[in-house]
Amino acid sequence: ACPSLKNDDGPAIDFAKTLCLARSSRILAGMVIVITGGTGLLGKATARTLESGGHEVRILSRNASARFRWDPVHAYIDKSVFEQADAVVHLAGETISGRWTAEKKRQIIESRSRSTDLLAEAISSTGLKPVVICASAIGYYGDRGKHVCMETDGPGSGFLCDTTRIWEERLADIPASRKVILRIGVVLSMLGGALPQMVLPVKMFAGSPFGSGRQYISWIHIEDMVKMICCSIDRSMEGALREDLSGTYNAVAPHPVINDDFMREIAATLSKPYFLPAVPSFLLKGMLGEMSVLLTDSIRVSANRIQDAGFSFKFPDLKAALGSLLKK
Repeated sequence: ACPSLKNDDGPAIDFAKTLCLARSSRILAGMVIVITGGTGLLGKATARTLESGGHEVRILSRNASARFRWDPVHAYIDKSVFEQADAVVHLAGETISGRWTAEKKRQIIESRSRSTDLLAEAISSTGLKPVVICASAIGYYGDRGKHVCMETDGPGSGFLCDTTRIWEERLADIPASRKVILRIGVVLSMLGGALPQMVLPVKMFAGSPFGSGRQYISWIHIEDMVKMICCSIDRSMEGALREDLSGTYNAVAPHPVINDDFMREIAATLSKPYFLPAVPSFLLKGMLGEMSVLLTDSIRVSANRIQDAGFSFKFPDLKAALGSLLKK
């Protein structure tokens, strides 16, 4: 809001009012938002939503023909991308899909640590302190069985736990006026991610649970995930939060389900049979190697903190979420 100024303030009135009006005009015209990882599933969806809201989105890309380029491996970044930037959304990182060889693990960790270090250095050199939204993952908690994981819980043990712990430690170095770290669950979309791979065997009449089938899946519909990112940037964008978000939040729907119920719901939504026995954990490990923990680990995560801040989910329940995605 513009300050209340007295007439005896002289020339200062005009300057202050002009500055305030300029800021107000800029808000009305939209924000300038930088996105890393903007060509991925979540980055693309977020960019589309922000642009449709009248905001200017600048994608940092490794593509040689991109308007704004960066190369975390060689520590290069086009710093002009940050000119007048109001917010930075950091989603970049090597996909965790694929067999976890020693080289793949190195790429997963270094893609996150190097890109974050480069981003921190670049923003520091500009003197800016934008709002910064950073992706992390619920892999931070590790296999916890039935335990309900809160943001205050420490990291678990294992490769994914180590990766996300290192990632979040590096995120602390990024200068920001306000910083939000989102520990993201399984994002449901038919355009990519895990859901198409889970739907395929069901469509082929081969749907079954994985491992024990009792392990928890903490999921979130992609529309709610994008909405959460937008709310993190500015609470007025989507919904009506009671406060500006700051700190770490679990980005999951409020009702995680066990694997057996998840697969059964896919089958029910597609009107397909579901009767085959579970795929044993040892078989999954033989097929996928260490990456099989993505299917067998139980990570039951609470959404209480984000809900307490006033966030409202469009798809709080799995049935409605799958229906919106699989019945199109």
